[in-house]
Amino acid sequence: MRRMPQPPAVEEGEHGESYYAPMADLLAGILFIILVLLMSFAIIHYPDADSVPVSPLAQVPLESEPEVDARARRLQMVSRERLELLQAVVADLAAESISAHADAANGAVIVDTALFKPGAFRPSFTGERDAMALGRILKRRGGCYAARPIECGEPSPARLEAIFLDLRTNPADLAGARQNLEPAAFASARALALMGAVVDGEPSLLGLFSASGTPLLHAEGRAGPAAAAAVPALSIGFAMAARDDVPASPPPSGR
Repeated sequence: MRRMPQPPAVEEGEHGESYYAPMADLLAGILFIILVLLMSFAIIHYPDADSVPVSPLAQVPLESEPEVDARARRLQMVSRERLELLQAVVADLAAESISAHADAANGAVIVDTALFKPGAFRPSFTGERDAMALGRILKRRGGCYAARPIECGEPSPARLEAIFLDLRTNPADLAGARQNLEPAAFASARALALMGAVVDGEPSLLGLFSASGTPLLHAEGRAGPAAAAAVPALSIGFAMAARDDVPASPPPSGR
């Protein structure tokens, strides 16, 4: 029987090499064409290096070391002025037999004396008297730090941006309330009544404004949870910033 001729043997991997070699050449040629097109586009549209658009982030100037030092001094000055203001307010409240202490970390004065009786949304007789005294103190001390300082020999290098009367109503304060109000509404009613008593003590408080033209005095009432029974009832916060029209001098050496 006659045998058929066998095809020549092909070593393993020969077809694979003959296939991948032209593909690699093709991809290299495509990448070369893309690179040439990109270079032509850049030369046509941006012939000068100055005309190449710059990222907005690259256009932001970096602060120099003197500018950083000046900013740090201004922040230290604001903190120092606010601490002095807190201490002065606490001392004035003590002179009116109102217990309070400074919370320097949060820039606030904490009033420890109760201004409301449980269940009442208006201040008590003594609470109203203390609130009116607080209004006179805020006017006397805050006037030096207003956008347009009043009653001051020399304006402070810091200015007040806002005075916050943050009144917290705890669940125990709602006991025996005659008004059928939700805790949040009851707390808001208390805050409005407190602000009214403070302004009655010194109506010109409403004439103090921040640099942006908004009134300095603000009041907010919040209803705290049952676990917040130990939270102070009234916190007076002072938001301050450096006054642009008064240069902040560096602190004396050795401090």
